[in-house]
Amino acid sequence: IQRIKVLNGKVAKQAEDEKHICPLQYDLIERCITRWSNRGDVALDYFSGIGSVPWQAIKMDRKGLGIELKRSYYELSCRFLAEQELQLAQPQMFSLEELEAA
Repeated sequence: IQRIKVLNGKVAKQAEDEKHICPLQYDLIERCITRWSNRGDVALDYFSGIGSVPWQAIKMDRKGLGIELKRSYYELSCRFLAEQELQLAQPQMFSLEELEAA
């Protein structure tokens, strides 16, 4: 597990960064989601923070659901999840080739 591969690395250099005290590594999240869920399942995180688990779940073709009390973390989570969904909705070069061949 690479301890520096975390979602809050995207905001760590911003002046208003709150220095999230317990970032969760992508590697660990990916292992758990792979082991205990299937594509299309829901990954639930009761202590979502900035949304690392739902973010990784969406990336892995699952649904992500997170619960967070702190409004600033919730807002960051919404932003990250919207960016992830937009990125995954973009067509890829090879998928365009497959559409043209059909």
